[in-house]
Amino acid sequence: MAFTETYHKEKFLGLDFARGLAAFAVMVCHYWQYGRYDVPEYLGDACVVYFFVLSGFVLTHAYEKEISNKAMTFKNFFIARFARLYPLHFLTFCGLAFYWLILNQAAKLGVPIETTKDFSLIPILEDLFLVQSVFTDSGALNSPAWSIGVEFWCGFYIFALCFLNKNYKILSMVVVTILYLFTISSGGFFNGQERYAHEIFQIKYIAGLFLFGLGYFVYSFFQRFKTQIYKCRRFLLLSSLLLILTFLFLWPLPLKENFYLEILYFGIIGFSVLALATYQTHSNAKSFVMETIGNLSYGIYLWHVPVMLAFVGMSKFLLYMNISSDILSYNITTIVYFLTVLVVAYLSFNFFEKPSKTWIKSEFKA
Repeated sequence: MAFTETYHKEKFLGLDFARGLAAFAVMVCHYWQYGRYDVPEYLGDACVVYFFVLSGFVLTHAYEKEISNKAMTFKNFFIARFARLYPLHFLTFCGLAFYWLILNQAAKLGVPIETTKDFSLIPILEDLFLVQSVFTDSGALNSPAWSIGVEFWCGFYIFALCFLNKNYKILSMVVVTILYLFTISSGGFFNGQERYAHEIFQIKYIAGLFLFGLGYFVYSFFQRFKTQIYKCRRFLLLSSLLLILTFLFLWPLPLKENFYLEILYFGIIGFSVLALATYQTHSNAKSFVMETIGNLSYGIYLWHVPVMLAFVGMSKFLLYMNISSDILSYNITTIVYFLTVLVVAYLSFNFFEKPSKTWIKSEFKA
């Protein structure tokens, strides 16, 4: 059995385990061009959707009572979210900034570098202040980190939902749902090509608010009908697995023909969160493995691109020096890459993420 840090509440190990698998799936999706394998078209985006719904669920679980009775202030909630998300984001940002600066300088010296990076002030500030793609189309320097901005700012929507009375909660969720529906005609979360729908609504952030709200709703439903839900947990787990296998792997929905079908994907992922919340184990070994995999998820998510670029750089250097052929084409390289990311994520969690989070919370909490 595992517990949350702040208020010592029991963790949902099934959700934690699935979060680790989803982070691994995102890594697999990003490496496919080098690993020479195929992945389902929407797998990576579906995993990010899972992260957002999951965050709405677990933040509500962790803090709802404390926020509603004012035991947790907005300041402490801000610090908890900042301590959880920002240190590793900043570290990987600095690492990749250093990487691209070296490549840019090498290109100026005549080294045949195929890809360089344009460092402009506004995209850098967007990255540092977690508002990626709000003002420019540059995205994040560490490409998966675009979602960290959505994750960070949409978390405060959960604080609001936990703080507001019932009528205002319903009103806010209705408003967010309407705003989200406005964005679907512009492609929605999965197929939106522009940053803004109708030149007003930032598509990713509006979708993030909706998905966090969905996580809040799923948790409220889970709490209200917990007894009945646990009685049919095997059916729920099996059903959610079949739905995911069907609509992600066997029969992907034609989202390019009908953007509104993404709502069905959101519903399936919300249903899967509800189902995974029912998973229980009394085995200490299973609990340890599932919690560990969940703990590595953030590191896998943010480290896999820097590690991938290191592998790509090494391959190009060996080719340039005529030492080896393209090592990225070897299956063993793919396996070594995945294992390297896992090792880096493990070291990151134990020697950077945990200590930095503990230090920030102890130094700045009221």
